[in-house]
Amino acid sequence: MALVKISELTAAGTLDGSELVEIVQGGANKKATVAQLAAEVEGLGQFIQTVGDGTNVDIVVTHNLNTRNLHVSVRRATSPFDEIMVNNDATTVNTLTLHFGSVPPGLNSMVVTVSK
Repeated sequence: MALVKISELTAAGTLDGSELVEIVQGGANKKATVAQLAAEVEGLGQFIQTVGDGTNVDIVVTHNLNTRNLHVSVRRATSPFDEIMVNNDATTVNTLTLHFGSVPPGLNSMVVTVSK
């Protein structure tokens, strides 16, 4: 594979997302569009999950981000989609525990976003 200097790459502002990029993975050549590649890269370092079972006030979330240095945001999954304050512990480098106090969140009523 030929090396390309960064200065020779097309300016990002001129890309429309349909351009193909060749990727070598596990010895096999694959192709993906710039838009597909951008979506994958954008998702790195972030984990999103809907939580709540109507019973538990402490909920363990397995994010697999391999760090305790996290940003945690919890929002209602329905209107008004506001962010709520929830205590959390970075239990391990791959899990955190959300503490909802004395009132358990309803079934799938909260969306937690965890990022590095």
